[in-house]
Amino acid sequence: MNVRRMRAFTRFIVGCSFSVAVGLVGIRGAPSGFVLEIEESNPQGGNARLFYDIGQWYSVIDSCGVPIPTGTTLQPFRFTIPAQPIKHLRFDPADRAAVVNIGRIRLLTDDGKELARFGPEKLVPMHSILGFSIENGVAHVTTGGDTPMLFIGRPVQLETELALGRRFVGSGQVLSLGLIVAALIAVGAFAAIRGLVASSAGAGWVMIGGFSLVFGARLYWLKQFSHPLPYWDEWETDAIDLLIPLKGGYLDWQALFIPQGEHRILVTRLLDLGSAIWNGEWDPRIGMAVSAFFYAASLSLLCAGALKAGPRIGLAAGAAMALLSCLPFDVLNVYWGDQSQMYALNFLAVCTLVIATSEQIDPLTLFGACGSGLVSLFTMGSGFLAPAIAGAMCVAQLRFCKGRRLRVGGLATLFLAIAAIGIFLYRDAPYQGPAYARTWSTFWPAFVSRSAWPFPPQFGWAILLWSPWLVATYCTLFLRRVSVLNWFAVGIGAWAMLNAIGLAHGRPLDLRPFDSKYYTAMSLVIAGSVLSSCALASSWPARRVFIGILLMISLATISAMVPVAAQGLRASRDQYNGRIANAKLVESFLATGNPTQLRETSYWELPYWNGAELADLLDTPSLQRLLPADIRVSATQRAGSYVHGPQRPGALTVAVLSLMKLGSGIFVFGLALLVWRALRRRLHVEP
Repeated sequence: MNVRRMRAFTRFIVGCSFSVAVGLVGIRGAPSGFVLEIEESNPQGGNARLFYDIGQWYSVIDSCGVPIPTGTTLQPFRFTIPAQPIKHLRFDPADRAAVVNIGRIRLLTDDGKELARFGPEKLVPMHSILGFSIENGVAHVTTGGDTPMLFIGRPVQLETELALGRRFVGSGQVLSLGLIVAALIAVGAFAAIRGLVASSAGAGWVMIGGFSLVFGARLYWLKQFSHPLPYWDEWETDAIDLLIPLKGGYLDWQALFIPQGEHRILVTRLLDLGSAIWNGEWDPRIGMAVSAFFYAASLSLLCAGALKAGPRIGLAAGAAMALLSCLPFDVLNVYWGDQSQMYALNFLAVCTLVIATSEQIDPLTLFGACGSGLVSLFTMGSGFLAPAIAGAMCVAQLRFCKGRRLRVGGLATLFLAIAAIGIFLYRDAPYQGPAYARTWSTFWPAFVSRSAWPFPPQFGWAILLWSPWLVATYCTLFLRRVSVLNWFAVGIGAWAMLNAIGLAHGRPLDLRPFDSKYYTAMSLVIAGSVLSSCALASSWPARRVFIGILLMISLATISAMVPVAAQGLRASRDQYNGRIANAKLVESFLATGNPTQLRETSYWELPYWNGAELADLLDTPSLQRLLPADIRVSATQRAGSYVHGPQRPGALTVAVLSLMKLGSGIFVFGLALLVWRALRRRLHVEP
């Protein structure tokens, strides 16, 4: 029976792998490229450029330019497109102020087979279009001088998918893959929790208390300031790339794995797709609640890790980190359902680093390492950092573990292999790559800004902030002041430092104040400082003055977060008011079908960067039926609407809203549990 099950499981894995491989590369005989043929004339001449979105947004890299000669007679011009499923097309008809004419548009394979034909009525003015009219099948377009853009509202993804022979993904396959990923995360989390609970008395209670404290507080903020309207990138990454193709029956495997910028956000894509399938509607608040869960879980592991310094110092440090994390300082991530990958990255990094310090290495430890390490590769581009650091930590521990070197070496090999896979999968962002820090003069100010946060962006503050971690690292590696907490603190700090370096390299132009979406990962800088101070205090209890200084630095670091948290509270109110204003615009369009207001509103007042494209999306029948009930109900007022009858929220939405109402109670429970543990006389940690 066991042999049969093993063979069946092997066939299942091979079948899934083959299906994914075929879905990614297509079939033999598929075209090696596509051509978009556009009839155009320009009396002044110039250059036209076609931008094709293959799942990585518009960029100059994903574009093709053609010179347009002077003339008034329509001529066909051919724009080459790579052999990829095309999500959307953008056409820039001129490179200066001009009056151009546009006629028939055809999508062809590179060998001339016609896949689609349509007229200029599918063109939608996006930017710097001063006039647009259609007469006798020809569009007369008056362009401005600031990069005129036309959105091609005729989707061509289905035709390109079929021509490439891609294998499509159904709801059942999405849910199955989602359950596999969830199981891998659960195994990694269980292995980490087991190691902490087994080695520290009372760690389980502290873990539950820290989790409840942070989770309840974050749910409370979501109840106060979250909104169901999808925002900004969510229209692209969820609606265009996933939901519309899924409902249209042409979602392929590549859409799940293709990088978004530098990031392969498989976890977020599966969460968004799976929740929409189960819920029957697309509600970003589900992603927000899952993000709160991930963040609370990562803080609970940090609290339990701090407890290894002793009941008093550890509990105080854990409570301080947890209370600080209750505040919505990373406001752009808290109220953005599509940012769950940020919190999954943090959680899986903490799990991976906890597993690397495990005193017991058995098959469950190895399975947990695989689960947390592999899934972290599909959260953010920096997902390979935690396995790499964990592998380096295991290698460094080999000289201290004479009786278990073989097992520690095996764990190191596993982590380093996962990190190597992550490095192989990494890709530069096509639209942000040109802005990477290529020189020291560009990199250094950005690095100081990141590494000094939350202090002012000065090198002296950065040294002060990182001094506990630097001292702890030196003592761990060279003075043999080794404990599980030492290694854990060194790993957390190293992960935060490498993230600061990565942000300085990848986003050097975002100086202070840089986006609060980066605060989620940078918050582990504070955890590294606090844990390092706790590790030193437990290793050198006699050197009270020295340890006291480091503890004061950690306290100052926590105090520096107070103004950041206060700013987050103000930003929470501002973003909520902005979402309400955005929702009124969307609801007005759904009720009337008149896109004028959306098209004429400035992009910073819209929930998506272009009102014309947003109107086109909102008129897509499959997407309109998936909008959150609070938004979707407006469509029932329009004659001929695709949405009818009373609109009720989905079961998952109801569950999440109920959970939000319990947020304050969960917070009080967590606070009471931590206070109870602090007052209990018999609280102790095994040495």
